[in-house]
Amino acid sequence: MGDLGVLVRPRSVAVVGANDDRASFGGRIWHYLASSTAVCKMAVNARPGALHSGELAATLSELPQVPDVVVLATPPATIHGLVQESVAIGARAVIVLAQVPPENRGELRRTVEDGGLVLLGPGSLGMINVNDGVILSSSVSL
Repeated sequence: MGDLGVLVRPRSVAVVGANDDRASFGGRIWHYLASSTAVCKMAVNARPGALHSGELAATLSELPQVPDVVVLATPPATIHGLVQESVAIGARAVIVLAQVPPENRGELRRTVEDGGLVLLGPGSLGMINVNDGVILSSSVSL
């Protein structure tokens, strides 16, 4: 198991699926994270115009720096490829919001273990570090 501290106190976070729609997982997480000054925030979405303010990368490999944590607010079919891309760019942890079908979880687990990632999920609501103001959650209760 990797260092869980990277989830609690990341220096940088990329949200894949970031957008302006607060009704979506990616939109809520991006909105909550935007209020935090504790971390460097990077938005990723292949859909041009998904975010109207700030820079938006189409892929993880286009980010200006390697994020400590990658939050995947994307459909289940995209998860394994995005976890592989997270490993390839050198991310240290991944939060997976989507449910991954049971038959695909073994392959996902192997990719995470082989890549040395810390994994929260699949099917996670994310996490919150209240002390440091780091909100990596899609919960509507916030």
